[in-house]
Amino acid sequence: MNIITSQIQQQQSENEDMVCKIHKREIIAIELESSEKSQLQYLCCNCLVEKMNNNKISTIEQTKDRIQSLKSQRQENKIKEIQIRLDYFKNILDQIMEFKCNLENSLEKIYSQIKAQIFVIQKEKQSFLENPSIQNNFQEDVKSLSKFLLIETYENNLQTFQDNSFIDEIFKQFELLFNNSVYFQTIDTFKAAKQKIQEINENTKIQLNTLQNKNNQKTPSLNRICATHNKEIIMIDIDSKNKKIEDRFVCVDCISNHPQQQYRTIEEVNQQWNHTNKQLEQIIYDLKIKRIIINNLMKLISIQDLSPEELIQNINYLIQKDKENRIEDSNIQYMKSKDQLFQKEIENRLENLKQHDQLDIQESINILRDIQNENLIKGIFLLSQQILEGTKVNQEQLIMKQELDELINSSKQIYCQMSLFNQAIHTFQEHLSKIKAFNNRMKSFPNHVNLTNLQKLFNEYTNKFENDFQNFKKFNEIEILENNLETLQQDYKKLQLEKNQLMEALENDYKIFIQDQNKIIDELKLVVKDIESKFEEKEQQLNVKLKEEKNNNDQYQKKLDELQIQNQHQIQELNQKLGEQDKIILKYQLELEKLIYIDQIINLKPKLASDDFWLTLFFQIQSKCRKTIKSTNLIYLGTRDGLNSNSFWDKVNGKINLLMIFKSKSEFIFGGYTPCKQIKNDGGQYIADDTLASFIFSQTKNQIYHLKPDRKQYAMWQQTSYGPVFGTQNGNDILIRQDFQAGSSSLGYNYDCSQFKIENISTHLFGQSTPNIVECEIYEIQFV
Repeated sequence: MNIITSQIQQQQSENEDMVCKIHKREIIAIELESSEKSQLQYLCCNCLVEKMNNNKISTIEQTKDRIQSLKSQRQENKIKEIQIRLDYFKNILDQIMEFKCNLENSLEKIYSQIKAQIFVIQKEKQSFLENPSIQNNFQEDVKSLSKFLLIETYENNLQTFQDNSFIDEIFKQFELLFNNSVYFQTIDTFKAAKQKIQEINENTKIQLNTLQNKNNQKTPSLNRICATHNKEIIMIDIDSKNKKIEDRFVCVDCISNHPQQQYRTIEEVNQQWNHTNKQLEQIIYDLKIKRIIINNLMKLISIQDLSPEELIQNINYLIQKDKENRIEDSNIQYMKSKDQLFQKEIENRLENLKQHDQLDIQESINILRDIQNENLIKGIFLLSQQILEGTKVNQEQLIMKQELDELINSSKQIYCQMSLFNQAIHTFQEHLSKIKAFNNRMKSFPNHVNLTNLQKLFNEYTNKFENDFQNFKKFNEIEILENNLETLQQDYKKLQLEKNQLMEALENDYKIFIQDQNKIIDELKLVVKDIESKFEEKEQQLNVKLKEEKNNNDQYQKKLDELQIQNQHQIQELNQKLGEQDKIILKYQLELEKLIYIDQIINLKPKLASDDFWLTLFFQIQSKCRKTIKSTNLIYLGTRDGLNSNSFWDKVNGKINLLMIFKSKSEFIFGGYTPCKQIKNDGGQYIADDTLASFIFSQTKNQIYHLKPDRKQYAMWQQTSYGPVFGTQNGNDILIRQDFQAGSSSLGYNYDCSQFKIENISTHLFGQSTPNIVECEIYEIQFV
């Protein structure tokens, strides 16, 4: 017994070993690579699919689950997408309408203002043409001419200024059309719609069920083996320095041999790797922005090569950009303009002085240059005496003596004339003062004949004296002019110094600005170099890792190719099934759209009509009228408004396109449709239907009776003493009298019922010989 029980237990353990612990399926394969490590790994069909590491290969059950997930997600996403599309198109339409109203109001306002201005100008023109100001008086014409010369320019300028300001105001209003809140809200609506479209594309991605079943009990590992211990890599050393790449990947034995090292798991490294990639993207983005700033700064630096005028313009531009230097720039420009104007004024005044007094100044300078010093003359005289004593024998010396004597005599004459000239100047000045004093005394006396003659003689003498001594008077004014000239030259030098100081200060400020910008550029260049070096290091590391991943991928690719060849037939079968499923889904979608459309039609259904027969009536009315029904409006309800002809005609008078449904005492449902207009008429009249759209029906019998073409002039009979009547008064198809109880039916007289086998035409519609109406519904059909 013990042997049997042990055999049974052994067989049970073997059976348990032949079942996958992860997927609970039968073991069908063994991984041979793991057998070398004395760790056998048994694989089921799901494990084999996971080993392929390909999301396009799955088992039949997994494929069914994924198909079901695909269908449900597609349907949910489609409904959400349609609703979102409707919402953002409605928002755009509402915003466009608001902007359109705002635009029309603004343009209407501008139009009315311009029209009012044109009316004022036309009125002014008309009044000017009707009442021209014509004057025949010469004195008044002279006054109007003088007034015109003084005021006309001002009036013209005033009118043009008013027109200019009015046009500026209109232009500002026109600019505000595309610079107001409504316009920007419209732009934001378009942007929001595009953002929602992008969100739809991002959020409506269908995520199928993943094929990988994670084993939470298993430690994550890399797809490579430790070279030393021949075990899986489960952790990485990224903190140690001066260590080779291949030495950083460790297995369990490596960790036990070096416990002091700090290792990190595969998941932690993966998270850190993703975080580093995000930081790298941010650094690249910042680098692009800094490069743009550097390019702009380099453009600013290139102004050193510009001409002085362009340099000043660029300096002014930079100063305007800098808020702190705006006041300084305006002061500098003002001083420059003031300096230039003052310089031009000084130059003009100097030029006038030079031109006006050139001859007199030249003569005076020549006179002053010819004057010699008395001491110099005495020295020449003593020299001549010495020469005379030393050269009495030589005849040439005698000639020189004679020339020196003549020079001395001429110099004496000049000094005498100079003293006389000074006396003449003094006498001339005294004489001028006497003339002024005498003139003032003459003015103080009262008017007298003798004095007036004396005044005339004195004036003639004064004029003659001034004409005769005009040059002499100018000579007296030379000294004053020279003093004025010296003061003007000193003022000009001061202004020139101030100008140079301002220019030096401006140049110093500009040099300091350029130096600061150069420092910023140097710092940015260092930052760029640092970032580029880091970027290159990251790139090298990424390239090494990419090479390793490529090698690993190549190995797995070989295995995948072999497995893909084996499963190619399965893929083809699955593709065929997926195609069939797509056709089924498309069919369901068409049926769903049809059901939605039918549901919309059912919402318009009258209460007395059944769903199936209402669909028949709906499409019958559309085909007869060749129009699309928009809505139905209940205008008459018998139990609410009263079952009598008076209530009936109060509700239907003037209406067209009416659908009438009646319920008799026998629970028979019948009625009719007509596009003809309902008009009250006490005497009664026939209503023709040239469109042949009128018909009557029986819902109980599920039958429709069309108007006969040869009886179209008798589509209806209208009389206030009757209710609704289809056909003639005597040969009627439906006749309901005033109380909606009495009436009759001769079906087939005006409306065709020959295709149906009817035993009794008088009770076929009502269920009895008289209508005996218990409920009536009349709907007004509205078309698109």
